[in-house]
Amino acid sequence: MQSEEPLANIWQHDLLNRRRDAEFLQDFIESRIAEQKSVGLSRNYILNLDAEWGTGKTFFLTRLQKHLNNSGRLCVYINAWENDYTEDAFVPIMAEINAAIRPFYTEKTSVQKFWTGVKQNAGRIAIEIGRGASKQALRKAIGEGYEHVSDLIDESESESDFIKGGVAEAGVEGSIGGIEKVMDRYAEALLNDFEAKKNSISSFKYNLAKLIDCILKGKNSLGPIYVLIDELDRCRPDYAISLLERVKHLFSVENIVFVIATDTSQLRHAVSAIYGLNFQGARYLRRFFDRTYKFNKPNTLLFVRKLFHTYQVDVDKVSCPLDDPIEYFSNVMAYCEISMRDIERSFDILRTSITLWKKDVPLDLVYLCPLIILYNSGDEEAFDRIVKLDVDYIKSSIFNNDFSFEMFVEGTDGEHLRSIRNEQLLREIMGRLTKNLIESGDSEYSYAREIFLNEFRVIHDSRLSLMRQRVDSVLLTYPELVRGSARFAEPDE
Repeated sequence: MQSEEPLANIWQHDLLNRRRDAEFLQDFIESRIAEQKSVGLSRNYILNLDAEWGTGKTFFLTRLQKHLNNSGRLCVYINAWENDYTEDAFVPIMAEINAAIRPFYTEKTSVQKFWTGVKQNAGRIAIEIGRGASKQALRKAIGEGYEHVSDLIDESESESDFIKGGVAEAGVEGSIGGIEKVMDRYAEALLNDFEAKKNSISSFKYNLAKLIDCILKGKNSLGPIYVLIDELDRCRPDYAISLLERVKHLFSVENIVFVIATDTSQLRHAVSAIYGLNFQGARYLRRFFDRTYKFNKPNTLLFVRKLFHTYQVDVDKVSCPLDDPIEYFSNVMAYCEISMRDIERSFDILRTSITLWKKDVPLDLVYLCPLIILYNSGDEEAFDRIVKLDVDYIKSSIFNNDFSFEMFVEGTDGEHLRSIRNEQLLREIMGRLTKNLIESGDSEYSYAREIFLNEFRVIHDSRLSLMRQRVDSVLLTYPELVRGSARFAEPDE
């Protein structure tokens, strides 16, 4: 059924312009299916959406579902990770499809007729490919068709009794001929069982294709029906492979499209966990997909600028070595190789810190950013070492030594534009935090000295009477500010 939600609302918080990807993918998939139809090829498609963790796959797929519904397409969304406690992926896929098509059928329609055929054959298939699956899970997947096939579960469990009985019979006859007779009967039963399985799969796919055709005709739509599968790379390896196999071998019928979001490099590891380290996982995975689509590499600066603009952050409340605090924050995130998801979380902590900050001096990003990054990463040891001002514990893997920028520094003959490493400024700030706020000292760099002198002027009104007592900088309150700000988490999607 067509959604009435405007596209502008659907993509309201689209900071990476994923709407363009959605429009491009829909146009490509439906054009490719039309091409396949024109040359007599099957009109189905399986697309691998390959993107690393934290680049917005879930955001994209949940919006894509609404986007497709808005254009009159029937679209099913499946979170694979939420279902990987089941024995096999076939049952959860059936359950989601069952829920999606329920509004389209009544007892006397063709949709109902073909869906009954789908469910009855699905029951037989579920028994064979997942004999460990519970009857309760099977009932959820195939609904009314459950009663038709439930007795088969008990029949399937009698196979060992058949063998035991045959062997006992052979023992009574006490001859080689008796044993051969029993084995012939068992081989014939296996062949008959194999043919029954093939027929069930063939009938399942036939009824599923007819069902989709009926739904599309009823919607006056050229189709196709979309099934979006998310979080596959988070599933246990055997379940992830099971899902791909079920999609490829059971659900590849006319006018159905699967878009499966993966971190393909992680999925290859899952394949290796099953088949061995020397197994060619990449080649194996390619056989499940018609094509792979990759997001463009996100522009970190553009993403950060949109965050600051969307939430109207007051940049006058922060200071940094560059003229543009947004550019500085973006540079820190990029050089520390922070994912888009963690950039957004780090920004949220920064934004909350700015909201909570009541001092009359701006927040210094040189010291604040690493605190936010380390706290958000969960690296408690590194966070504590920075809090304790251990200047020798600044990991190059977190604070890249190559992260430098042009800034003016004071010399004996005036200011000069020089390339300064961010790590140097952080070391100087942390070193000064161990001393009295108003303790002077020569420094090659002007930025750190200006931070503390400005604090002395603004907060303490440059009172010389304070020269004889210990005065700590407000920067020492940053760790608690970060901890408190991080407790205000954004709600999950």
